Amino acid sequence: MANLADLESKIKTILFWQQQNLASSTFASKKSIINDYLKYIQKNQLEIDKFSVMSYLSDYQKTHKKYSTYVVLKHLRKFLKDLEIDNNIQSIRVSIDDIDMHAMPDEDVIKLIHAKYSYEPYLRGVICLATTYGLRRIEIQKIKKSDIDLKNKKIFIDTAKRGVKRWMLIPDEIIGVLADFKEDIKQVSVTDLSFLFHKACYLADIKTKKWYGYHAIRRALINNLTLSGLDDFTIAKFFRWRKSYSAYSPVTFEILNRYRQSMDNEDIIKEIDQKVFKIHPFIKEWL
Repeated sequence: MANLADLESKIKTILFWQQQNLASSTFASKKSIINDYLKYIQKNQLEIDKFSVMSYLSDYQKTHKKYSTYVVLKHLRKFLKDLEIDNNIQSIRVSIDDIDMHAMPDEDVIKLIHAKYSYEPYLRGVICLATTYGLRRIEIQKIKKSDIDLKNKKIFIDTAKRGVKRWMLIPDEIIGVLADFKEDIKQVSVTDLSFLFHKACYLADIKTKKWYGYHAIRRALINNLTLSGLDDFTIAKFFRWRKSYSAYSPVTFEILNRYRQSMDNEDIIKEIDQKVFKIHPFIKEWL
């Protein structure tokens, strides 16, 4: 923990050397993020430490859209390291699809959900699966009627990108939506699902930007759970990532995977899914 005034000289030196050694575009984005963070801590009378970074990230996600939360966290973690300040901030290493890309703002995700009665059952189910589980398009494309077990409140996810295929809990809030979806399941392409996403945005009166795509919903959910304080192991298990997607504490993550990779599916549902759904940012909006 450190006071900004005490570190001004060191910060100037760090920025000077980075300007000499980084590509101009990289330095410009890094400087912009650091300066915005410093303005934030001055305004809120905070110290330079990992806790103010987390506070800034939470605020950034709601008020900024220029850079992804992942990029901001990466630069600020390095900034703390250069200042020799503890930078052990909980985060998850995500796939290349999630890096340097934009998340949909929370308010737009909620607008998508609240417009649910404007959608036909299949589209309503697609938006539900995306906002609840962060499913990729190809994962939704693979879902069959037999994968939705309404009696036992479970859904089987055939994960893409060599992730972990498993049954997942269906929360009470979305059981009706998935019941209608099950009756309306159809064969669609990933391109069709992109079209359906933009159709949902239109019906929800969301003005889509150049970078708005289906995957922006998944990034929004990842960002929210990353900032929630959940441990890396829980987040990785919930998103069904393969174990090579280690966290920033790779040794700890690998040990957990080694000793818990044989977890029974029902244990995963109890320990992981129920834990996530208690703090899930969007699930209550489906009521």
